Amino acid sequence: MNSINSIASSSPYVKDGESSDESFNDKVLHYFQQNKPEHKLSDMMDEMRALSPDKNVSMHQLNEALLYSDTYLRNTDEYKDYANNVLDKRTFQLLGVNMFFNNMMYKSFTETDSDPSL
Repeated sequence: MNSINSIASSSPYVKDGESSDESFNDKVLHYFQQNKPEHKLSDMMDEMRALSPDKNVSMHQLNEALLYSDTYLRNTDEYKDYANNVLDKRTFQLLGVNMFFNNMMYKSFTETDSDPSL
């Protein structure tokens, strides 16, 4: 967990706008810092995708950006409550969706439901 915290704490906070080469993770982080959305997961995912309208954002990228933002914001006094009360819930929901999706993909490739690891 300390390695995650050190990665998240190194993220720059951009107040005056976006850099043209800003990563998707940073775009999502800055969006959460500026807006503190409390929507349901599907609406939040749509808003995250809208931050990069010229690119097809994968579930993996959404998951990574949400985890990144949640980890970073929970370590700041200003956003700690928001991260604990909102982003934690959405992060766990998205992790569950990803696990379900990955299991479904695995089953579609193996064409079996008898795997005891599922």
